[in-house]
Amino acid sequence: MNQLAPLTADIVAAKQGQQMSSLNDDDLGAFLRDEVKKALNRLGRKQIDPDVLKIAVEDIANDLRTKYRILTIEEVSIAFREGARRNDEHLFSSRTLAQWLETYMKEIRIKAFNHTPKPEKALPQETFDRDEFITKAFDRFNIGGGLYGAERLYHHLTQMGKIDLTTIEKWQALKDTIEKEMEDTANCITNPVLRNAARKRMDELKAAKIEPTKAEEWIKVATMRHIVEGYFRKCYLSKVSPV
Repeated sequence: MNQLAPLTADIVAAKQGQQMSSLNDDDLGAFLRDEVKKALNRLGRKQIDPDVLKIAVEDIANDLRTKYRILTIEEVSIAFREGARRNDEHLFSSRTLAQWLETYMKEIRIKAFNHTPKPEKALPQETFDRDEFITKAFDRFNIGGGLYGAERLYHHLTQMGKIDLTTIEKWQALKDTIEKEMEDTANCITNPVLRNAARKRMDELKAAKIEPTKAEEWIKVATMRHIVEGYFRKCYLSKVSPV
């Protein structure tokens, strides 16, 4: 098996970490303040205006609740770490953090997974129990818990033949997801705190509705999540095992 580059290996491992959605607002704020302080240390800056820090944390928390909600806690740490290492600006603001996350999503993360072995080759070498992973996710979902690792669940269930959609059904699932996300995002727009991030998210959804083939990565992942949720509900109602 080919050895992955250190950064790629970090990202592959981080992708299986704790979802940002699992943090409440207080924990998310504390996590971001700690990460910002680490980033400042990497930049050689020991102090920052408290108001600048407060606004930066609030702004980026909104982005992580909306646009970047597919990221794990570990991935956000990597995004800030790599952003600080590559930073060549003297100013620091919420815009700085937003740029680091955008660079991570559209450049660093994509390059890492382009150099990762294809799932079909990697899965036989995995050491974890796939059935147990799916069953635990199923049990957690059915008691009202979040659906974590939806993308991975989708790929496993597809390879097992449990989810077997035609091309037309996949496109329809994407369209249905776009409609649902637009409805949810519309509700966020009425919230003054989430308004700006929600409007940007809505623009991306509208663009995807016009040209589905160019949908943003987070919309594709949301589609996988909705498909898995539908499969889990069907298994629960039929009283059958998801595996």
